[in-house]
Amino acid sequence: MNEQEHQLHTDQAEREASGAHPYGRYLEEFEVGDVYEHWPAKTITESEDHLFCLLTMNHHPLHINDVYASKSQQGRNVVAGPYVYSLVFGMTVNDVSGKAIANLATDDLIHPNPVFHGTPCTPSRRC
Repeated sequence: MNEQEHQLHTDQAEREASGAHPYGRYLEEFEVGDVYEHWPAKTITESEDHLFCLLTMNHHPLHINDVYASKSQQGRNVVAGPYVYSLVFGMTVNDVSGKAIANLATDDLIHPNPVFHGTPCTPSRRC
């Protein structure tokens, strides 16, 4: 094998010059009204949600106790909101924030509906 052929490119400009998919955008590349639909989609599993809850010490029974959750307003376990936000942010990195220092305006985020285990996060169905 040719060492040059299999060399890892970590410099952003060099990586994109090689024909790789652009990673994120600079501020100047955004326009008001643009819509970015992110891929790939992600289905939130029960085990991922439980792991997130355990790692963050969120032991609320609505997230990790089927019996408790079945008697709640939702009637089943609800995915922890911070996990949903984390997934959404992760899904946007490739298109939006890959070249950014920080994600801004996170105080404007809304979470209008509960998300349940098995819920797909896709461009057509917002989490």
